[in-house]
Amino acid sequence: MKDAGVEDLVADDTLWHRMDVASGIYGLILVTAVVAGVSADPHLEAWKGALVVFVTTVVFWIAHVYANLLALHHSQRRRSSLAEAGEVGLQELPLVFAGVFPILILLLLGATGAVSRDTAFTVAVWAGVTVLFIEGIILARRDGHGILVTLLSASISAGLGIVVIILKILVTE
Repeated sequence: MKDAGVEDLVADDTLWHRMDVASGIYGLILVTAVVAGVSADPHLEAWKGALVVFVTTVVFWIAHVYANLLALHHSQRRRSSLAEAGEVGLQELPLVFAGVFPILILLLLGATGAVSRDTAFTVAVWAGVTVLFIEGIILARRDGHGILVTLLSASISAGLGIVVIILKILVTE
């Protein structure tokens, strides 16, 4: 019997296929920006930063679900069902998953004292950029692109996170 591979995980009827990849990338960029922004406050503790990141991401997830339901309502001239709302919520979950968990864990390391507050924020921001780069590679390879397009895709994704870091430096320096 064949082992389940990436192709099996992204088949049309799977949970993974229904989730929106764009939401995951957006979530990572959002969280990288929020972490960079809140790290500028030297008095903000790491756990409070983690809370701000979590709440912001959940609010953006709700806003995405709501906007999608409004668009569905407008385009089909009918009310959305509870099942449709659940499906849209599921599709947008990568915004929360991809955006919060890798960075939230790192921020909590700062809250527990495992690393300093500044280190936690710095690692969290660069973790976001790194995950963006890796996602760019995975998505390009999954789509069958060669090495050049894969590196370009990964660089564009990570570049968006780096722009956030540059903006943070420009604003706080």
